[in-house]
Amino acid sequence: MKILNTILIAAIAGSSLSQVSTQSLDYNNVSAMVTDGGFFFNNPANNAPGYEVPSGSGLNTIYSGAFWFGGKDANGQLRLAAPDINGTTSDMWPGALSLGTALPVLPNPLGQTLWAVTKAEVDNHIANYNQPGYVVPSSILNWPANGDISLGLSYFLAPFVDVNFDNVYNPLDGDYPCIKGDKAIYTIMNDKQDLHGSGGAPIGLEVHYMFYQFETNDYLDNTTFIDVNIYNRGTQTLYDFKSSFVMDGDLGNATDDYIGCDTTRNLMYIYNSDNMDESAAGSQGYGVNPPAAGVVCLSHDMTSMLSFSNGAMFPQGAPSNAIESYNAMNGLWSDQSPVLNENNQPTKFQYPGNPNNSGEWSEYSFSNISGDRKSIMSSLQHVLTPQDHISMTYAVLYDRSGVNNLDNVNGLLNTADLVQGFYDSNLGGVCDPSVMSIEDIIGLEFSLYPNPSIGSFSIDTKVSGAYDISIIDLAGREIYNEIDAVGKTVVSLNTPAGAYFVNVVYAGVTTTQKLIVE
Repeated sequence: MKILNTILIAAIAGSSLSQVSTQSLDYNNVSAMVTDGGFFFNNPANNAPGYEVPSGSGLNTIYSGAFWFGGKDANGQLRLAAPDINGTTSDMWPGALSLGTALPVLPNPLGQTLWAVTKAEVDNHIANYNQPGYVVPSSILNWPANGDISLGLSYFLAPFVDVNFDNVYNPLDGDYPCIKGDKAIYTIMNDKQDLHGSGGAPIGLEVHYMFYQFETNDYLDNTTFIDVNIYNRGTQTLYDFKSSFVMDGDLGNATDDYIGCDTTRNLMYIYNSDNMDESAAGSQGYGVNPPAAGVVCLSHDMTSMLSFSNGAMFPQGAPSNAIESYNAMNGLWSDQSPVLNENNQPTKFQYPGNPNNSGEWSEYSFSNISGDRKSIMSSLQHVLTPQDHISMTYAVLYDRSGVNNLDNVNGLLNTADLVQGFYDSNLGGVCDPSVMSIEDIIGLEFSLYPNPSIGSFSIDTKVSGAYDISIIDLAGREIYNEIDAVGKTVVSLNTPAGAYFVNVVYAGVTTTQKLIVE
């Protein structure tokens, strides 16, 4: 089937694939292909799978994947960005959008489309940026921190640490990218540059992705994290907005796979139907004791999970247009009919049972015919207002610690718990999509409460002298200014919900905190 896909891509896309840039994220036991084409974990140069575990083995767990976004405007019109996971058509393109008008700026003023930075580079920069002879690496120098506001772009794009508190990214002053993990790849995409291959009406989304890995000797060494920051740059409010991850999971040889989900863990996963994953159909199999692999949403609850077998007939085949795609994002078949569970009752979650438990609904317990599977998991039930922002985090998982194919499913569930615990304890609030200040990291010098607030809050510096206050939005616009404030100051804002930066200047030193208005 993958050979047929190659022919289809060549016929439809022509030379478009040659325009897709790629970088490999391979800092731990995983080699993950990241593209700027709206689809990931696939190598468009030869239409090959692009999520290799272990790295260098030639064995892959995912053939391709993509994030889909969709909702309905005030008139009930569906607006959808649903890139094809094989890159045959696209709904997403590299680059940022102008604020308010949500127009692409061409040519792309950011210069490049994929930015890769390592923690080692950042640490070396912090230690040596002011030393004679030090040369800032291009990975840090070209970080897309600030957008050109004269072109209508948001002033704040990729997150950075602002060492001298001037809100301007300048590595020569010691500023540096704020990344997670030991290596990260960052890309910025939009859904307005061209006609949507899915047939969906454009939204005006600007989506920032950070893919990152930790190099460890434990479960994190087999994990890739993905931060997804969604910005509505346009003027349309979207209702029933959803974000979905679509996966063509090929566990080695794709012809003998099963799919499943765990609703308590917000996990969608793939596993082998038996304990031998043979090499077949041009794909290298994992052999005896094949692993289990999956994708977990760490920040939001899963709202549905649906799978498709290759070659399934309508309405249970893969969606072929915008309406069918949005149906799938809502856990429905292409004709909007519901999935029926083992008791013939409607459900939003297909095969949520553990295959190790015979009494639960799984592909294994029901002895389904195995084969090539595609699946989609959705999160959110959100009203996306103009200039709204949603931050989500996913992780791609792998486990082969057990003694057989089913035991590895239990291992994957345990890995999901460990990764969730790591996220909850270590990643929350780190590198929020905004400028970072040193005070955000090493300790704040003034109190800001309540935070989050509904727009009214207090600032208390606990100093006797006067200080100045300025408040800046994510576009870099100053929305509040007060000179020579003393003691505790009460501020009342009439602004939309979102993130803002409160700057307090005292004795010539600026201290910044982030304010959340709900």
